[in-house]
Amino acid sequence: MTRGRARSRLGYAALLVSSLGFAASCDSSYPLEIRVVLPEDDDALDRADNAALVLLPEGITANYDVDGTSFSVALEVEPDDLNRAVELYLARGAELLAWGRSAVFVTQAPSEDLAMFLGRPGALSTYPGSLDAPDPDVLAAEAVGRGIIILGSAGETFLFSAFTLTADAAQTLDPADGAPDPADGALVSDSGGGVVRVTWNESLTGYRFDPGADDWSRLTIAGAGDIGPRAGASHLVDAGRDWLLLFGGGSSRDIVQLALVPDDDDGSYAASALPGITLTDPRVGARARWITRTGSDTGEGIVLAGTASDTTPALELIPAETGDDDPAGAVPFALGPLGPWDGLDCAQLDIAETANETATIRVLCAGGVRGDQPTADGLLLKLPPTPWDAADADALVEELPAILQEPMAAPHWFADASAVYAQHDGRWLTLPRDTLEASITSTPALRALGGHSVKLSTGATFLLGGETTEGKAVDRWQVFTPAVGSAE
Repeated sequence: MTRGRARSRLGYAALLVSSLGFAASCDSSYPLEIRVVLPEDDDALDRADNAALVLLPEGITANYDVDGTSFSVALEVEPDDLNRAVELYLARGAELLAWGRSAVFVTQAPSEDLAMFLGRPGALSTYPGSLDAPDPDVLAAEAVGRGIIILGSAGETFLFSAFTLTADAAQTLDPADGAPDPADGALVSDSGGGVVRVTWNESLTGYRFDPGADDWSRLTIAGAGDIGPRAGASHLVDAGRDWLLLFGGGSSRDIVQLALVPDDDDGSYAASALPGITLTDPRVGARARWITRTGSDTGEGIVLAGTASDTTPALELIPAETGDDDPAGAVPFALGPLGPWDGLDCAQLDIAETANETATIRVLCAGGVRGDQPTADGLLLKLPPTPWDAADADALVEELPAILQEPMAAPHWFADASAVYAQHDGRWLTLPRDTLEASITSTPALRALGGHSVKLSTGATFLLGGETTEGKAVDRWQVFTPAVGSAE
């Protein structure tokens, strides 16, 4: 995964950390430099004539005149043990060109080589430097508090630091029976700051990577023998990263819960089917997405999008009871037009205050291969407060022909508070959350299909892997930066 050399487009932000005592002998200061990484080949940033440096959490702001992308800006602060971050905005006049946020640090014990990436707001930007050996099937997941774990198709492992924005090689995943097939299962975050590589096509197996120890270890999964093969199953991880849900797959129509936290007594990871819940279809190849409501601890439910069956509705809704300690009463039901519909994916449109306890929540599901043709069609779910049941099915879904303007066989969704964005075949489509008036905007969208995205605590989402429209491995990383004030 070695990155090639990139044209130098670096600025510097700095905090002058000063400790002022009552005696002159107690005075001290030191610079805390923050390397600013700018997008590759984005000449629009050379137009910048002003910058703003913001210290969080206070929101202290300093403004500067700059000349393009060669600049150095600074603030003076006192050392303390508060969790802090810095935001930097680069503009021409009132036009914001790019912005970014650093990882959290403390001025009393600053991180060395701290860096931040500035990206175009509400768009994709290309991270500088090419990959010497691009891998279209690379997997990626956040290691909480550290950055991104990148897992190559042959088990090569790297840690991309959220603090330094650099990647270092780590221990290779090299089990005796060979590295898992990248198409089998997923790489997911856990609550302990590690990542878990789970497979399920033939059997339920798992490996955990601990970035602190730089070590892969095989999981002992209690109950794995009762699960059986689940090729094409979809999955979700809970917000706390304590467990994973596995939906259908193969010929199965149940939901399996796998703990991502080991048992205190024997260190095993428990897996079992949730009792009393049966899907209407195995939903092979479906995408699973949470539906959330502001103020709810359990969420509003789950939508499974897609089916391989020509006699099954394209969507399945699962009420919020699924995944609770007592899942009794969660009755999944299917809705929407009959399939087959593969590659369909969803994004929740109503969030924050527009998804309050009395609101009707809208969820857009669109794209994929409908029948045997790529489609631009979509489905709009309109979900009032639960309980839902099958009697509501016809009223909950509306067809939206050609909502994506052109067919997208494998859309990848991004989001901020103002809009959702669909990316496929080198195209970038913006859909405002309120109007859904789709527009094609200019952005360097390299991916045609595949790839994985990981959102860091800085608000930036990294898109890695996948193939170009020419069927070649994408040899660049790209970064989605939310619109200002829209970090979801």
